Amino acid sequence: MYMNILTPKKKNNMTDKEKWKRLHDIIGFTPPLDGLISAASDKISLDVVKLDTLLGNRDKDYDTVKCTYKDRTGISPKDYIQLKFGDEAVQLIIDLI
Repeated sequence: MYMNILTPKKKNNMTDKEKWKRLHDIIGFTPPLDGLISAASDKISLDVVKLDTLLGNRDKDYDTVKCTYKDRTGISPKDYIQLKFGDEAVQLIIDLI
């Protein structure tokens, strides 16, 4: 398959608040904020460690300590989010950290 690596990704013109709300809609709960970074920078910033913990608590098939999801091993938080929620969720999280 041919992929043009020079073509930039489609720009997302959503504000951080809109991205945070969209992520909420995708994952089904309020994403945790990193209060210190958010307060210091006036930017919404996700607490990715807490998010991973919450995801592990909500999905018994995802073990955050053993890095497993169902029958798969070596699953990073990004891998899990991509498998469970898709590319849009991954991109929103990247944009909000």
